[in-house]
Amino acid sequence: MVALFHFPASGAIVSLPIVANSWLFVDFFFVLSGFVIAAAYRRRLSEGFSPLLFMWARFWRLYPLHIAILCVMLLSEVLLAAGVVTAGREPFGPGKTLSEFFYAATLVNCFGLTDELGWNGPSWSIGGEWWAYATFATIEVAARTRANLVWLIVAGVALALSAFSGVPDRTFNWGILRALLGFGIGTLTFAIHKRYPFKLWKMASVIEIIIIALSALAVIFTPATLKFATPLLFAAVVFTFARSDGLISGLLKAPLLIRLGALSYSIYLWQVMLQARLLDGVGLFFPEYISRNSGGANVFAGPAWIGDTLAILMLATLIAFSVLSYRFIELPGQRFGRGQVHRINRSMVKMATRRCDES
Repeated sequence: MVALFHFPASGAIVSLPIVANSWLFVDFFFVLSGFVIAAAYRRRLSEGFSPLLFMWARFWRLYPLHIAILCVMLLSEVLLAAGVVTAGREPFGPGKTLSEFFYAATLVNCFGLTDELGWNGPSWSIGGEWWAYATFATIEVAARTRANLVWLIVAGVALALSAFSGVPDRTFNWGILRALLGFGIGTLTFAIHKRYPFKLWKMASVIEIIIIALSALAVIFTPATLKFATPLLFAAVVFTFARSDGLISGLLKAPLLIRLGALSYSIYLWQVMLQARLLDGVGLFFPEYISRNSGGANVFAGPAWIGDTLAILMLATLIAFSVLSYRFIELPGQRFGRGQVHRINRSMVKMATRRCDES
């Protein structure tokens, strides 16, 4: 849905109201992430798992793919500067400056340091996710039994700032607020889920259908001035489906959807770059169908049926490419990170045991 939202083409698919508003599903991702990370690490951190090891593990989950794509984009700019390729624009221009590359590479591209989405635009949310991880580790270790209270304050402040700022879709311009709001709500949702582990039983399927319908309607019809609050509804979605009791929960366990879930990070980070290359290819054969927006990016402005065909082709290409990306970039990075964490953790345990024996 987010990839379709970012695809700059005319057509019935991209024009669907839910697609036009599906940038909100990034907020759903933050809520889901807060829930999952709390489920996986809250108890471990409270029992002495090192917050530095937690951050090291998350680094190897996020960074290999992120930096790989940035390096590919950097190479593209170098080739453009050398005259090897042409793109109808100057190399290292607005959105592609070296300072913006540094901000993206160091994951600070969600703190309002630039005036636009630079380099790989969607990666602002990866920066937001990283600092949400750091906030999570700090709160869980420092606050311990009062962690939920602190998260309530963090989410409340982020919600208030989002409400009064009048900017519902923050990205490079302090998108960290969206990240902390969604992540904090997700963490609190897990706390409620753990405290009240009731079953939905026979009403599960009905409740799941209702909550999905309400979410779709909210995404489509919520006024722009209130869209900042959609993470609260997404929390209800996560809370409901965490029970896994209903018919739709069963359908979501289909191998194809599980596979798409595994590929989702690659799909998300490669989308803009592959879309741009696809439109470059269209421009070679049908230049009359390609125009440029105010940022200098290609936009397909041909017949709607061709736009729909391109949207389907884009998704198929993106998924196929993500299979390779997951296999050769994500998985090796995850395996290396897990190995590093296990080795360091074993060394720390052995050192602690030796000190206990000596004392």
